[in-house]
Amino acid sequence: MSSRWDPSLALVAVFLSVAASAATRPSDVEGPLGLVRVTGGSYREARDVARQAEDVLHRLEALGGRPLATPSKPLVRVCLPESSWGSASVEACPATNGLPWRIVVQGPWEAADADFNAQLARLVLSLWTGSSGAPLSRADWLAVGLAENLFPTVKAQNREWVMALAEEGRLPTLGTILTWNRIPDGPMMEKAACGQAVGWMLSLPGQRDVLGALLDQLKRGDRVTAGWLLPRLAGDTPEDPELLWRAAAAKRDVIAGGIRPLSPVLFRQFYAALQTPAAALGLDGGSELTALSPYQLLAVRGSPEARQAARLRAEDVKKLAVGSAPELTAVALRYAHFFQGVAGHMPAFWLRRRLRQADRALRELEDAVSARTVWMNQFESNGDFPDSERSAIFARSSLEQYVDDAETRMDAESAAQPKE
Repeated sequence: MSSRWDPSLALVAVFLSVAASAATRPSDVEGPLGLVRVTGGSYREARDVARQAEDVLHRLEALGGRPLATPSKPLVRVCLPESSWGSASVEACPATNGLPWRIVVQGPWEAADADFNAQLARLVLSLWTGSSGAPLSRADWLAVGLAENLFPTVKAQNREWVMALAEEGRLPTLGTILTWNRIPDGPMMEKAACGQAVGWMLSLPGQRDVLGALLDQLKRGDRVTAGWLLPRLAGDTPEDPELLWRAAAAKRDVIAGGIRPLSPVLFRQFYAALQTPAAALGLDGGSELTALSPYQLLAVRGSPEARQAARLRAEDVKKLAVGSAPELTAVALRYAHFFQGVAGHMPAFWLRRRLRQADRALRELEDAVSARTVWMNQFESNGDFPDSERSAIFARSSLEQYVDDAETRMDAESAAQPKE
């Protein structure tokens, strides 16, 4: 019996293949609230982008304390690339003639989530000021600052960077931040400063009045200047808002939910936490000694004041370890055990041995972090940053960008390999 090739069967197979592709790759995916519509990419990727975008919009509403008026749905249309190769970038096309905002993502969208969130914050700020989606070019610092306050991990990172700037005397003033009317995409110091400044403004008493005054000023089309904003930040207090801002930026606190990166400022804080103020032992009267090292505290452990001071040192060291990297947390626990032993009845020779072990672990950790920083800076010094706005101190190095692109290409090639 001879078999004959039937062209109609081939047409049916092609039709079924196209139909299956259409079923697995829908043209549009909407978020649960219908505010975001995503085009392109796989279904899973489009669904995740839609959910994340609506979550960001909800967080912005809660942060600003005012509802988001939606002229029409969808409010945002996101276009994902068919391929995730190359570096990540985000481009926004503001709303016109009642059409939704259009955000075009190039490369892997996960790598551009910070710029993606900033574009959504610009949209929300535009709607709050009654611009119906028209772009605002007068207060980009406010939009970026709101976006930088949405997630605890981002706030924790920004706090470390701003504290380092404050200690080094390079913290931008509020008057300088208010002049940043257009902030480019990409990681940079300016975004961290905007985030901390806006977060500080929202934490002041009557912060809703300040934010409302800001939005009213922008609605009128007026610029937000230092002469206009600083008196409103001061309120009824006689303190200079610039001084209050600098004090807030240099203040250390614990931010739950975020990992504090290992940095020079964090090591300086750790060393300071190991010192016992001489006043705690009653040695401040006419003495040149202002603080006692752990070894000096061990030498005077016989006094009740020294034991009480050791208990406080143990608590302070453990508090500093909260939210820090696991390596520093392990070192902090070594010192906490030492101080607890000083407050108790552990033999002095055993405590000295513990203290030497803790000191050695701290030095090794600090040397490893310093060596890694120097190694990365060597590559960054050879990087090419044609755009001076992107050459801020927190821009990604050329090596990191190369590794990112290489990993993206490898993942795409692996996904394209036929499965056996």
